[in-house]
Amino acid sequence: MVPPRIAAEEAAISPTAHIDEGADLAGIDGPLEELVVGDYSFIDHGVRVRCRKLLIGDHVRIHRGTTIYGYQGTKIGHNTWIGEQVVLNCTDQLIIGNNVVISTAASLWTHFTGGDLIAGCRFDKKWPLTVDDDAWIGVGAQVAAGVGERALILAGAVVTREVPSNRIFGGIPAEDLTDRLGGPPFRELTPEERLSLMEELLSRHAPKELPWDEIRFLAGGRAYRFQPQQGRLKEAEAEGEVIFDLDRRIYLKRGHPAEAALIRALFPRAKFIPQPEEKEEG
Repeated sequence: MVPPRIAAEEAAISPTAHIDEGADLAGIDGPLEELVVGDYSFIDHGVRVRCRKLLIGDHVRIHRGTTIYGYQGTKIGHNTWIGEQVVLNCTDQLIIGNNVVISTAASLWTHFTGGDLIAGCRFDKKWPLTVDDDAWIGVGAQVAAGVGERALILAGAVVTREVPSNRIFGGIPAEDLTDRLGGPPFRELTPEERLSLMEELLSRHAPKELPWDEIRFLAGGRAYRFQPQQGRLKEAEAEGEVIFDLDRRIYLKRGHPAEAALIRALFPRAKFIPQPEEKEEG
C-alpha cells in the first residue's frame, strides 16, 4: 500500500474527505500553489495531478486513473462525478461546475499545440474552458469547447464548438441532435412534480433511521416532513435542523450528519449544493 503523495504550498483538505493510497497530487515543477478538497470528496487510487491549483467542492468523486494536468488551475464544483481514466487538461483555466458528470475515458482540452513553429506550423492555441452546472459528458467523449448547463454530450463525440445549454450533441465532429432525439435533455418541473419525485426517491433510497423529525423539504413555498413508515411527504412547520430546498436544489449547510447521509443516498438521482453565502453590500 502506497500512501498518497500530496505536495502543496497551501492546502485545505476537509477532515471528511478521502484521498486514497497511490494518489499523486503536485504541481508541474514542484508543489501545487493551492489545493482545496471539500467535505466528503473522494480522490481514488492512481489519480495524478500536475497543475498550478486544484480546487474541489463538496461530495466530488474522482475515480482511478484520472489525470489532471496543465500550467493553469482546475476548479471542480460540488457533487461532480468523474469516472475512470479521464483526462482534464488545464493548459488554460478549466472550470467544471456543480452536479457535472464526466464519464469514463472522456477528456477535456484547453490547447492545440505541439507543432514546430520554426518549421512553419500554423497551430499554436490555448483557451479557457468551462463545463457548466448539470452538464453530462458521455463515455469517451473528447471536448475542446465550452459546454452549457444541462447539456448532454453523447458517448464518443468530438466537441469542437460551444455547446448551448440544455442541448444534446453527438457525432464526429459533434452536432446538435436535440430535435432528432425528442427534445432537450431537461424539462421544467412544477413544485408538485418535484415533491412527488422526492417522495419516491426517499421511499426507495433514504435510510429509515435518519432523524426525520429534524429534516424539512421545501417546495412551492411550503415545508414538508418525510414519514418513512408511510413513504409520504406530509406538510409540516418550517422549522428544522436540516433544510433541503427542492425548488432551488440547495441545502442549508450546518454540518448535521443527516445532510451528508441524504446527499449520498440520493446521488445521482437528486443533487443539492450548499446554499450560497450572501455577499455583503458595499
